Amino acid sequence: MSPGKQWLWPTTLPPGLSAIQRSLQTEFTTWHFKSDGTVVAWVYPANGQTALPAGLNGVLAVAAGDLHSLEIMLIVPTITTVAAANGQCTEHATFSAAVSPSTATGSVEFLVNGSSVGSAPVTDGLATFDYVVNMIVGEYPLQAVFSSSFPSFADSEGTSILTVTDTTPPVADVGSLPDVTAQCSAVRPDPPTATDACDGQITATTTSPATFGQGDFTIVWTFNDSHGNSSEQSQQVHVHDTIAPTVTCPNDVTVITSSSSSMVVDYPAHTALDNS
Repeated sequence: MSPGKQWLWPTTLPPGLSAIQRSLQTEFTTWHFKSDGTVVAWVYPANGQTALPAGLNGVLAVAAGDLHSLEIMLIVPTITTVAAANGQCTEHATFSAAVSPSTATGSVEFLVNGSSVGSAPVTDGLATFDYVVNMIVGEYPLQAVFSSSFPSFADSEGTSILTVTDTTPPVADVGSLPDVTAQCSAVRPDPPTATDACDGQITATTTSPATFGQGDFTIVWTFNDSHGNSSEQSQQVHVHDTIAPTVTCPNDVTVITSSSSSMVVDYPAHTALDNS
């Protein structure tokens, strides 16, 4: 009881009345304010019935007169629903919690896997929070804790599940790959890379051969992440011999003869060099 207050009638509290934080007494009425925010009041028994009817719970205050008694009910704000949330790796997920009554004021703190990630005010009975997912694929416990604007009200909690999925294929780091050109043959270039939201950098694979002869070819590079998503990127290979052979002529041959008749002259054959 508050200092300086004197009881004018029964000096003991009614049975079951506990956690009294403050007391206020008038000539005919005694009020007690409890630490949980509830208020209990009663008057002289002769002035009215103050006993609560069976099954009446959550009473904020009781006032009684000669012919009637009035019970004022306490409505404690509570979280009624925490919506299940879904999000992709490194993308956004929306958390929401419904609070009753809709006139409740306060805020809701959201926790993922036991760690606080932020809070949002309650507006018209709903708190929503935009969360940037930075977790691997899986399911995580999602908890919402409502704190009333009135400190005397106890916190209310609700739980749900955050499901992190990966349905987004890797994205190639380069928009288009340069063509491979050669005269005689070509070697398959180094594989390109892509970035995946969950797995990070991924190196492509292909079934194309390691070398290419004459002709036109298409290398199909495939990026596979660890959750069954894939994307492809093509690269062209052109191998064509467009350079003519280079002819090497032998040195001149000079023959001296004293006959006017013909004679046989031996000279080396011509040679040519081709880039193939």
